[in-house]
Amino acid sequence: MEKLLLLGDSLTAGHPGVGYPEMLARIGCPVALVAEGSGGSTLREARWRLNPLLQTHRPQILMVEIGANDVLIPVFQRRGGPWKTLARNLQFKGNVPMTTPEAFRKAFEEMLDGMPGGLQVFLATIACLGEVPGSDMNRARNQYNTVIRNIAEKHRKGLVDVARAFDGELRNLDKPSAYFLNRHVSVFVDTLITAPEAGADYLSKRRGLHLTVDGVHLNSRGARLYAETVLAALTNQTVH
Repeated sequence: MEKLLLLGDSLTAGHPGVGYPEMLARIGCPVALVAEGSGGSTLREARWRLNPLLQTHRPQILMVEIGANDVLIPVFQRRGGPWKTLARNLQFKGNVPMTTPEAFRKAFEEMLDGMPGGLQVFLATIACLGEVPGSDMNRARNQYNTVIRNIAEKHRKGLVDVARAFDGELRNLDKPSAYFLNRHVSVFVDTLITAPEAGADYLSKRRGLHLTVDGVHLNSRGARLYAETVLAALTNQTVH
């Protein structure tokens, strides 16, 4: 059986919220899964982790899920107060963001250039930053997703377009929730509440959210949609 390494941030780590890797295994993934997610991870930090992980796990397939924190950390800095402290702490741990789409593109392509030959690579777009697709936050996300899509096409990599799947569902909501990481303390408390899947879905419902528990991290419905999108990409391109 082929092995798929999932390189990403808190969505891949599965906390807070529900992890899509666990859901992917649950719905019947045709490859063995190794999830290597790190909360707060940026493209720069993921690049540092990549080569040691490739040497340790020796996967045939790699999926890179990254970019949300490259957008969010500068947002946290502008919010000020405890959010600015959170951004500073994340960067102290190596999660330095690429603050423009062009810098993101250049760093992403450099990472791809350094990958070993024969490795099949998939790139995931950023699912959502809040559940209002037309928000300023998601318009910023769209610029980074355009970079990811263009890189996938240019370098002939597989594309896992979770942004398109998520936006398709969210645009059909009658009353989308504007909740988006409203309280700094919730970043930490939510990890405890959402440890069981039922807790994630309860919190999501209480906040009027559809696919996430806080506008970013997934509830069970969001994790399933994410996993189904990954599975569709894998089965179209890796199952023989």
